[in-house]
Amino acid sequence: MQEFLANLIEQVTTHPLVHVLTETTVTDHSGFKGNFETGLVHGPTKNATKLQHGIVVIATGGQELKPKGLYGYGEHASVMTQLELEGAWSMGR
Repeated sequence: MQEFLANLIEQVTTHPLVHVLTETTVTDHSGFKGNFETGLVHGPTKNATKLQHGIVVIATGGQELKPKGLYGYGEHASVMTQLELEGAWSMGR
């Protein structure tokens, strides 16, 4: 599995039509399917750039916040996170 993953990473990061940007913040975006422009700030020097592109994949690695003690979460059954709402909806609640 590690060999497969290493090979996949190599294919993506060396492909001439794929740009992998880490530690980057999206500052603005505009456009429509196949014709987007996105403002980015990236790198340790916080370089600002505009990127013209047809598609974007954003991977954040984020986790759902369960705001105990805020907004009535955990106190009222009707206050739930988006994932909890989706689960309730799919179960016909």
